[in-house]
Amino acid sequence: MSTTRGHHTRSQADRQAGVVTIEAALVLPLLVMVIAMGLALLGVVGQQHRCDTAARSAATALSQGYSVPVAMGLAQRNSPAGAQVRIQRQGSLWQVQVSATAQQWPLSWWGVRWSLNSTVVATQPLPTQAQRDETE
Repeated sequence: MSTTRGHHTRSQADRQAGVVTIEAALVLPLLVMVIAMGLALLGVVGQQHRCDTAARSAATALSQGYSVPVAMGLAQRNSPAGAQVRIQRQGSLWQVQVSATAQQWPLSWWGVRWSLNSTVVATQPLPTQAQRDETE
């Protein structure tokens, strides 16, 4: 600091340091919020992946000849918490649909929700030669 007629005046460097402090105080909360929103979006992507995995595992089980309760158990085990699983048969096709609603912090503060859906269709297994011989 320099002195002029007994008064202390702040140097240019001191003033610059004060401006940098104010800028940092304004930018840091914004940076934290952007990072938190990025993490929230990653969480939503992760939940969508779980819906996809759940539907795919159930459809695969059904196409391999496993029962509906076994496929339902696989889907529920692999799906996000609170997800709904629906299994339908249409002729020789199985349709597995897994639906969930994602609410990730901090976006849930503003009521932001995502509807997640995954639908997988699989064919019913063809009967083996032994099964065809039994029916004849």
